[in-house]
Amino acid sequence: MIKEFTGITYTPKEFRFLNQCLRCGKATLMPEESLCEKCTKKNLPTCEMCEIILKKGIREHYYYDTKNCKRDKDLIQKVSKELIREFVRLEEVDNIHSENLCTNCEGWEKRMSNICFLCQNSFWNSKENYKINGNMCPECATQFQ
Repeated sequence: MIKEFTGITYTPKEFRFLNQCLRCGKATLMPEESLCEKCTKKNLPTCEMCEIILKKGIREHYYYDTKNCKRDKDLIQKVSKELIREFVRLEEVDNIHSENLCTNCEGWEKRMSNICFLCQNSFWNSKENYKINGNMCPECATQFQ
């Protein structure tokens, strides 16, 4: 994993108008909670269980030197009063197990159980329930949330 300064800086006023890409973290002028043009063009497949991006090769993730304080109901980080620098983190990724599964979700059928790990009662566990709640029955899942 390599952290590099990209050479791009923003003033705090400029940075407040930018939104970050949900996939790579790049701050640009785009709608909230969307993907940048670069990520939209790539159209990478996702894992059918955990929905992470299936990728082999170099992964780029952008981040910015902001304070850890939060604003707007703890959703957006407060920016520093100085210029905000953009960094990119490059890492080698190979998480493809098959066309629709990542290496972490390999063998999910073997890990799926019909016994709730909280209340120890048996229930019928489906693929959709396992994706959302794991090996937890729907009754315990509503109480847990």
